[in-house]
Amino acid sequence: MACDKCFKDWISCGNTEIFIKGILPGLSVDYTWYLKNKGAVYTAGFTTDNDGHFTIPVSELPDGLLNPYAGLFQLTVNLAGTTCTPDELWNDSAYCEPYDCIEFEVINGTGVKNTLGCDCP
Repeated sequence: MACDKCFKDWISCGNTEIFIKGILPGLSVDYTWYLKNKGAVYTAGFTTDNDGHFTIPVSELPDGLLNPYAGLFQLTVNLAGTTCTPDELWNDSAYCEPYDCIEFEVINGTGVKNTLGCDCP
């Protein structure tokens, strides 16, 4: 799974879910997310909402994985049952350049942020 362009972002510590802003086509289409970190790959299935967004419950990840010392994470998405080419998470160039992965870090501090992806108005 090679990515052509990754969106750079961050989340804060202590979230119970991660909300992914994307424009994935189709309500009730089954996808699989892949989260890579230091050679490990975590994965689960999901279905998009009406806007093409989705949520990753932190409970689906190992305890303590999302911490400020974990380094860089890379998130990709594929249609369920496919693994060759990541689907575009965002393709609305009026707001952001198209990207097919999100690279993010977990940041310490008092800010609260659980959203990843292009912030469209």
